[in-house]
Amino acid sequence: MAASDIIGLAALRGNGLPIVADESVFSLADATRVVRADAADAVSIYVGKSGGLERAVLTAQLLTSFGIEPLLGSNGEMGVGAAAQVHVACACEHLARFPSTLSVSCITRRTSW
Repeated sequence: MAASDIIGLAALRGNGLPIVADESVFSLADATRVVRADAADAVSIYVGKSGGLERAVLTAQLLTSFGIEPLLGSNGEMGVGAAAQVHVACACEHLARFPSTLSVSCITRRTSW
């Protein structure tokens, strides 16, 4: 289904399976549309897609206040991107019962050259 088809998501939600909106939500306005349409059980939030850490946390807070579970999505970030995801996860009062896809990069210290 098209990412913009919020009505379709809402109709699909009535079939007994939990619905996670992913590409449908890039902004607080998008999250608001999902809330108003009662179109998802959870929304996957990406730090970069949201426009930064603060906007990702604000989106999570908005969703939580309306009973929609936020989860954190990933595009395989490493380093600073992974750290940003962890910071958002720690700042969220509630995360979804569905697994988030946080990237955690392994840092290996080389002791010999």
